[in-house]
Amino acid sequence: MLEKELVFDAAHLTHVGQLREVNQDAATVDMGIYAVADGMGGHAAGEVAAAMAVESLGAVIRMAGVEDLINAVKAANRAITERAEKEPELKGMGTTIVAMASYVDRDVQYLGLVNVGDSRGYRFADGTLSQLTDDHSLVAGLVRDGLLRPDQAEQHPQKNVITRALGIDPNVEVDRWVLTPVAGERYLLCSDGLFNEVSDASIIEVLSTFAFPEDAVAELVDRANAGGGRDNITVLVLDVLDPDVDDREARAAEALANPPAAVAEAAGTPASAPKVDDDTPATRLRRLLGRKKGNPSDGAK
Repeated sequence: MLEKELVFDAAHLTHVGQLREVNQDAATVDMGIYAVADGMGGHAAGEVAAAMAVESLGAVIRMAGVEDLINAVKAANRAITERAEKEPELKGMGTTIVAMASYVDRDVQYLGLVNVGDSRGYRFADGTLSQLTDDHSLVAGLVRDGLLRPDQAEQHPQKNVITRALGIDPNVEVDRWVLTPVAGERYLLCSDGLFNEVSDASIIEVLSTFAFPEDAVAELVDRANAGGGRDNITVLVLDVLDPDVDDREARAAEALANPPAAVAEAAGTPASAPKVDDDTPATRLRRLLGRKKGNPSDGAK
């Protein structure tokens, strides 16, 4: 018997960005499934593929293991491929997918994580942002092979060429991770419209100081738009909570007073120094700590 099952609070937000006419991203927080998809192919086809991907994941009724997520992704891939074959106007459509879900196996709680493409999954804990997923892109592959430096990759003209996606081939390879959730962690799922426009330090600042997911995703989307908004932007933040303790406001206040090292370095101030703002401390705290508490997601126990 599991002594205490952690619960989850999540929110997501998607935006068309500043340059695109159609939002081909999709996301879901439904029945304990958390997913972001970034569609591609034609004026509307990418939108169709992304929607089909998240809908297929929503069909998972009970998570017994990460294989259930993998099978749902593969089912989505088959559905997208078959529909594109039947409807010529959708030919060439595809989508990335990154998804998480919680499950219990042998009295241990886990988070399953899967991805295909270059939408990313991150873990944020103790002031540190860690990318968990590998980008399935041409440039990322060159970096992994030691043929390109990360700074060169950021400016590479083919940085948006992906090497793996749903809808391209009837058989798709799905990357997977099995994680052990810890109360106080945050997970971030996002399309490339976020991380191509917003630095890691800026993401860390938001995840540190915005207490609740709905406020964090709104701020991250705002920053991506302010950074150029050259692509569709989709952000999902998932908090791992002890069902008996919710100390997010206190942790956000502490992060405001003592910014994480990456944020302090980016701002050019010592990590131990309080952050200086033009508005009053009370106004700053109200804005950064969030307007309201989120409700546990449908997947919470």
